[in-house]
Amino acid sequence: MLCSQFQLRRQELYGMSVKLLPCRNWHCEQCQPSRLRQLRAIAASGEPNICLTLTMNTATGETPTHRYKLLHNAWKILVKRILREFAKKPNDRWILWTDEGYPYQQITDQYYTKQVKQKAVKRLHYMAFPEETENHEPHLHIMLRTKYIPQRWISDQMKELVNSPIVWIEKIKGPAGAIAYVTKYVTTAPAQFGKSRRYWYSKFYQLIKKAFTEKPKFSRENSQLLRQPFQELVLEIATRGWLAFPRSRTELELRRLRGVYDSHGNLAEGVAEADLLRSYLWTARWRRECGI
Repeated sequence: MLCSQFQLRRQELYGMSVKLLPCRNWHCEQCQPSRLRQLRAIAASGEPNICLTLTMNTATGETPTHRYKLLHNAWKILVKRILREFAKKPNDRWILWTDEGYPYQQITDQYYTKQVKQKAVKRLHYMAFPEETENHEPHLHIMLRTKYIPQRWISDQMKELVNSPIVWIEKIKGPAGAIAYVTKYVTTAPAQFGKSRRYWYSKFYQLIKKAFTEKPKFSRENSQLLRQPFQELVLEIATRGWLAFPRSRTELELRRLRGVYDSHGNLAEGVAEADLLRSYLWTARWRRECGI
């Protein structure tokens, strides 16, 4: 909560409701755990069955950032080439070339290739995120939900595009495998080269999305957007004598005393003694953290 600089406020009868807007920075101690959970959830929602790792030749390009741009562009071209291969007949798919210039298809690929009919794959569903090696060089990890793609063919394509034939492809088992794969290569935050994205995914990658059928409690229509650091909010609560009822990690309900007790001195409807205790502990904790 300390990272919050903005908030949505909505006026209520006996006080107001506050929605804290976190910074969502990957290097923020408060936001990083939630961002990692979100990344793992997105990875699992696509139910991928293949993991692909693309490397980059350090002799290509000028800087790691430049090499990452070349690697990213190579992946975009590779996606188009993969879809073109799936549009071909099985016997004409994943053709390799000998050093003498003769085309051939690997025998080990024929069995899996014949199981996929022509134009059976019209879209490539994937999620990608970069990794920074110990030498600060880029790798690209991609989770795919698609049919069989031979490693040798991808290696030849990457050699042609960016002179980087070292690739790795393996099968994974369901959402649990996707989460394990992300956890293995993302410990704190996905790498960022320059101003590039830390991760991205294709339009129809996610199979399971959270549906929002009801109108959200907080929106710009029924709330006021206010810029106020979290420390100043705690100071305002302390000086004005508000009672803060935490409803979730980022939602608060602020009430005046007359909104807590009725005219007879009894607790108002919807307020319990446990709420008062939570309010006291929440306020005491953050006053101590903020030095108020």
